[in-house]
Amino acid sequence: MKKLNTTLKRRNFITFLTVFLVSIYVCTAAVSVSAASRNVTKKYKKTVTNTLSGVGTYLEITSGTGLDFKYDAYAKTTMACLKYGQSRIDGKTEKSVKKAVVPVLKRYFGTSTFKVRKYRQSEAHRIASSYICKKGGRLMYLRGDWGLLYPSGRVTKIIQTGSRKFVATFTVNWYDRSYLNRPAKKKNCIGIYKIYLQKKGNHFTITNIKRTYQGY
Repeated sequence: MKKLNTTLKRRNFITFLTVFLVSIYVCTAAVSVSAASRNVTKKYKKTVTNTLSGVGTYLEITSGTGLDFKYDAYAKTTMACLKYGQSRIDGKTEKSVKKAVVPVLKRYFGTSTFKVRKYRQSEAHRIASSYICKKGGRLMYLRGDWGLLYPSGRVTKIIQTGSRKFVATFTVNWYDRSYLNRPAKKKNCIGIYKIYLQKKGNHFTITNIKRTYQGY
């Protein structure tokens, strides 16, 4: 009988110890996740905003025209061209632009794939990545001025999700500049994007972009 009681006590102790250790593990994991996911908007907003120069222009145009968004090689190349400077690529040969833009693709998108669509009138205002296209071996920029109503976006939040992983929220609104002697008036939201970033040294690389909202 005494031996049976000793065995039961030992089993109860083992069960208690197991539950205790599992509880510690769960709590530690929860704390780790909580610590990893934190708002770092104030710390990184300026750096991320600089990273998204040109990229933001692409997202603004896409939202303003209401076109479908797809993060592929064509989109990355168009964003990289806009970042490099639309005036520096318009009318230039594809070969010379590729030579100049591939380093931008590597630096900001982690790829060397350069892909530009051929000019097709039917696609010019239907596919977002046709803003920059090629015709006769030269590149063209197809967007013009917006007028009094124009889209403008900004980084509204940055969440750190891992030791070097971040997700930035980029929000695009319509702005109306028809008010004389007054700043442009902010109108309705027409696009929200989640931009996934990897920190490498002192700079960020874009790993993915997803549109989470499209307004009109």
